[in-house]
Amino acid sequence: MINTSNVWQNRFDDNLCYGHNAKGEPYELMKWKEASSMSTTLDDFTKFYSALISSKG
Repeated sequence: MINTSNVWQNRFDDNLCYGHNAKGEPYELMKWKEASSMSTTLDDFTKFYSALISSKG
């Protein structure tokens, strides 16, 4: 999972999407400088989740 991190990586800037609220307004993107939540791509998350549910992680 080369596109996953618990801190924001500048290389992620060109490969992201924003969530939107019910009014169609984008949520603020949190670029964590300390370990917090996981930033990942759909491909990496699929690898992570597949390993999790198959108990190979």
